[in-house]
Amino acid sequence: MGQALAVQVQGQGSVSADNLNTYAQTADNVAAMRSFVGNAADGITVTVYMRGTTNPGDGGQGFFYWSPTSTAADDGGATTIVPTGQTVGAWLRLASNTSPSVTILTTGSSYTLTTSNYVLVVRKSVGSATTVNLPALPGMGQTYVIKDGKGDAATNNITISSPGPQIDGASSFIMAVNYESITVIFDGSNWNIT
Repeated sequence: MGQALAVQVQGQGSVSADNLNTYAQTADNVAAMRSFVGNAADGITVTVYMRGTTNPGDGGQGFFYWSPTSTAADDGGATTIVPTGQTVGAWLRLASNTSPSVTILTTGSSYTLTTSNYVLVVRKSVGSATTVNLPALPGMGQTYVIKDGKGDAATNNITISSPGPQIDGASSFIMAVNYESITVIFDGSNWNIT
């Protein structure tokens, strides 16, 4: 179904059915999102910009789209918001990396990526193997870049692990080349290495 873009001017003409649900709506927080059930009739996807998790601008802001068939658990807006009383259907976060963050991992044997991560550089002061855990419930298009910043992955492997969707058909991927870098993108079903 093609949704034609059109300019609308208040008080002039009418909004076609094709355009009616193409406009993004806004909500102040997760509580407001839990009181709103989307409708994807005729394949039209409603988009909502949530201004914050609890308060506008608190860091939890982002775009969500309505998935009428989702059975994902509500995680407070990290990736999913389920309206009160719904057993099927949820708001799913659209991943966005418009302000890429870089995290430098200098200690520890494992690290779990969150929606606030984009680039993870493993540069430990004392070399050792590292496990990087991808999120169990990623958002469509969620993207991560993982880099061996110390240059010792051949000796101290970096294992990218997924507790949920597979990574190119496997539950993990091992980085074993010094200074190697990989990018993983979630396509809605699986993680893809690019």
